[in-house]
Amino acid sequence: MLDTLEYANELKAAGVPERQAEVQAKALAKVAEDNLATKRDLKEVESALRADLAKVESALRADLAKVESALRAEINQLRAEMNGKFTLLSWMIGFNLAFVAAILLKLVL
Repeated sequence: MLDTLEYANELKAAGVPERQAEVQAKALAKVAEDNLATKRDLKEVESALRADLAKVESALRADLAKVESALRAEINQLRAEMNGKFTLLSWMIGFNLAFVAAILLKLVL
């Protein structure tokens, strides 16, 4: 916070006429009040930004959870499909081995 009395006194001590020093101090105080951010202003902005950031973080976490859930479901579906295909392949290989064994036995006997 600008101490206008101290500022005016410094101007007077430097040789500025009293009335002019007071007007300059008031003018500077008005400019500072209208244009400079105070610590309180900065704290309010910081609080607002932190609240906004928390909302964004929460939304991102929710979105990531949805994506993760969808990916897990897709992975589980693919895993089930692959298991089914491996089971079918195992049966086919077993059948073919039995068929080849039967043919070899027929040829040998």
